[in-house]
Amino acid sequence: MALIDNIQGYWKLDEASGNAADSTANANTLTNNATVTYGAGKINNAATFVSASSQYFSRTDAAQVGLDLTGDHSLAFWFKLTSWASGDNFYVAVKWASSDANFTYAISNPAGVSRINANLYNNANPANNHPYAKNAASAFSTATWYHAVFTYNLTTETMTFYINGSSLGTVQDLTQDTLHNSAGAFELGGSGVLASYSDMSLDEVGIWNRELTSGEVTSLYNGGAGLSYPFTVATSGNNFFAFMPQ
Repeated sequence: MALIDNIQGYWKLDEASGNAADSTANANTLTNNATVTYGAGKINNAATFVSASSQYFSRTDAAQVGLDLTGDHSLAFWFKLTSWASGDNFYVAVKWASSDANFTYAISNPAGVSRINANLYNNANPANNHPYAKNAASAFSTATWYHAVFTYNLTTETMTFYINGSSLGTVQDLTQDTLHNSAGAFELGGSGVLASYSDMSLDEVGIWNRELTSGEVTSLYNGGAGLSYPFTVATSGNNFFAFMPQ
């Protein structure tokens, strides 16, 4: 299987302004809310979010294709924090509506401990959430790019967490055997419905409806250089490209 298989959305965030285009055939272009800006990223440009400006990207449920995560799935992205204080919770990807939730994925700082965490929901009541979280090996610093990946296996009800190509470990919840298909909008970089916003940059955000392998996560990290859709990398000479290992 190749990295490109079963990808549902990929946002390079290479724009100079405006909406964020999806590189996949699903064409899940994200609406720019409150003028998210772009600047130098991990690979080309990245999107920069300012909490005080209530900025985020979104796509309505009716318009999205493949972003209801009701089975095995994975989320990968690069992030760089502008600020990082105890108690911060920066949403990366959200599909949530009042009494109708699917997932939230975030980077958080409870009690000053850097953590990546998720909440998955198995029915329409957001109170029935199933939290998954792992502390980072060391505290996240501002002005530093990190690569994060979440992978989820519905059969085993297990989530695996990665930072910079290395696994932080897994969390299993044996009470969750389904994932709710929410009518909420898909949101990136913050959440208008939850009125929660971020001070960070995001780059190269991808969603798959399958569980990525550890080898694929290593390929995406690419020794710290990153890898962009359609996941090719120059190996030698001018204009020579080869697919990364599957």
